[in-house]
Amino acid sequence: MSGGRGMGGFGMFRKEVNINSEQVSKLELSLDGGDGSLEVTLKPSNRDTFGFGRVYAVLGKLDARTARELELAVAAAPSEVALQGFAIRENPAKLRGMKAGDYTVCGVVFPTELSGMGDTMAYIEREGDNLPAFCKSVAVTDSTEQATTIEVVIPDYVPDTDT
Repeated sequence: MSGGRGMGGFGMFRKEVNINSEQVSKLELSLDGGDGSLEVTLKPSNRDTFGFGRVYAVLGKLDARTARELELAVAAAPSEVALQGFAIRENPAKLRGMKAGDYTVCGVVFPTELSGMGDTMAYIEREGDNLPAFCKSVAVTDSTEQATTIEVVIPDYVPDTDT
């Protein structure tokens, strides 16, 4: 992983390797990002503002309709490059260190009743199959700052019935 501090977002780079049992192996990793950057604004169509949103960008195509599907698709994506950022209120998520290429960029926003990271993480664990993900294709060029907007719908809050 690489990335900024706090809410600045981060990049995830992976490499698949085969290691034989009973054999010593050596692996060298490099974080080969690019110089491109993308600011992603999540624009709600059903309310004026939202509290918190998560943005993913994956080099290549992926298909996801819910937050849970998105997390699984990012984890299983054949791309070695995935980025994650966070949008708070009207502030865009900032994704940096992007290679040039065609990305799938997705956003998930959370009900405004949630406050804090603990509530948000518990909610996505409980309601991830129902939280909608909104995705679009974005062509990113190296060495440039770009911006895009994703229209989202802020979901209604579903109370925890187990408490």
